[in-house]
Amino acid sequence: MFYFIPAWYDERLTFDDTINQIKMFQSAEEPIQIIVPNYITQIEKFLHQQDLSSINYWAVFDDIQNTHHVMQRIISFEELNWPEGAEFVYTPFNIIVLVHDAMFARIKFGEDAYLSEITYYSGSEVDVEVYFDSRGFVSSIAYYVDGQKAYTDYLDKGGDWQIREYVETHEIIVNSTHQARFFKSHYRNMQELIEERLARYFSHIDEEEKPRMVVAADSRHNELVLNITTRPETVILSFFEPRNGRKLMIDNPMHTLSAASLMVFDTEDLRQQMMTEIGQKLDYPAIENWERKLHHLPPYDARLTLGTSQQFKNMYVLMMIKDLSEAEILELIDFAVDYTIAHKLVYVTMACADGFEKSRIEQQIRQKISEKFGVSVDIIADMIAGDNQVNENAEVEAENMISNDEKAAKDLIDRIQAQYFESEDAIIRELRRTRLIVDLSHQPDIFTQIAGISSGIPQINQIESPYVLHKKNGFILSNSRKLTQAMDYYLVGLSHWNEALVYSVQQIQKYSNGAIVKQWQDILEGAG
Repeated sequence: MFYFIPAWYDERLTFDDTINQIKMFQSAEEPIQIIVPNYITQIEKFLHQQDLSSINYWAVFDDIQNTHHVMQRIISFEELNWPEGAEFVYTPFNIIVLVHDAMFARIKFGEDAYLSEITYYSGSEVDVEVYFDSRGFVSSIAYYVDGQKAYTDYLDKGGDWQIREYVETHEIIVNSTHQARFFKSHYRNMQELIEERLARYFSHIDEEEKPRMVVAADSRHNELVLNITTRPETVILSFFEPRNGRKLMIDNPMHTLSAASLMVFDTEDLRQQMMTEIGQKLDYPAIENWERKLHHLPPYDARLTLGTSQQFKNMYVLMMIKDLSEAEILELIDFAVDYTIAHKLVYVTMACADGFEKSRIEQQIRQKISEKFGVSVDIIADMIAGDNQVNENAEVEAENMISNDEKAAKDLIDRIQAQYFESEDAIIRELRRTRLIVDLSHQPDIFTQIAGISSGIPQINQIESPYVLHKKNGFILSNSRKLTQAMDYYLVGLSHWNEALVYSVQQIQKYSNGAIVKQWQDILEGAG
């Protein structure tokens, strides 16, 4: 049995090493379970988005709050009690509630528009924050005193508080009504309580199942999880560069690493760095023993179908911009405008980090097109509005009335788009028509790289990686001025594009379900 402990701490959960490790082991029909050690209100929604709803999971805070087996329901802010005369002001991402023209509350929504949080105000200061579980109940309430958070109550599905966490002292007290479910009435901090619940859970596992624990390495829980006395004996720490960065020994001291049976790294470069840092602290014989514990194992599983972009006359290019600086984004927009003017069949989609960035990039694209053709931004806005309002006959009549520059500007507006992909599934759908991926960030998005390999799509990067190799399944730029050369390499003619497709198919075999799981099993067997 493999127990996966993820590092899902951020407000916006995204694809990571744990997600695909789980999918690989599931496909290989290995028995698995997810153990969630932290407070998270959208676990069911996230697992559904990642197509993992069928995976058995156990969450520490479900145990603490007594919220296991809660039936899913949709809760609407409209069914809540609001003061008479409350006015609801809709913005793209929030709803502002005004009472007598004064701020009363701010309503926030998660992905798929489910109710996630309501902040109530007293005058200009925050009074109460209410957090909703994606399953449709109030999960916790944070109370403020003089504008400062004082304590948080964690509730069961009926709204009865189970524990209270004080901000200043970190102390936890248990509601005396529910004392029978806890070993203590007071805990020093949340970590002590989490350790208690994890230890109790693992004390009931069957050792005959050969339990193994795969922990997403994260300084927020490494020591907590590894110090539990009743945990599975075999522990694998999984390091993932987008999460762990390059400060390995700073976040993971030697005594923490020593508790792990094995360590796996998403890139060979990261493994080598850990080996170097350990070597600076140990003598040679000890280093040799450590080297047997460190392994590079790709965390991704290429199981997607090949794209169908070659069936389209138009060529769609996906540009990843979410980690670029403002200057780099503007330079890329300039390039996209010039390149699409020169190549009439090329369409560009710029993948943004969020809806706010999407709106900003759309404005910058329109501004650049305005400058290029001497057409005012207002006219461009009118043309976009016209596309959304006029019928086909009126559109033909309007086309005959505009100048050639305005026609050229309208053509580019249609061919250069900004888009926010809310989930990995949305990116996968986009890749079905994509001919080429461009990611010039200093840390290319690994999910997109592997999804690109899976779909047979060549990629342009500035940084070398284990997944994209120069002129095999991609083009590594020595400097951004060679972007035109790289784009032409894959978009002018099909020979180089077909070579990348063939190479990607070979890579798919390397990253297939059984291949990577077999590597894991061989390493675990070798470790005894």
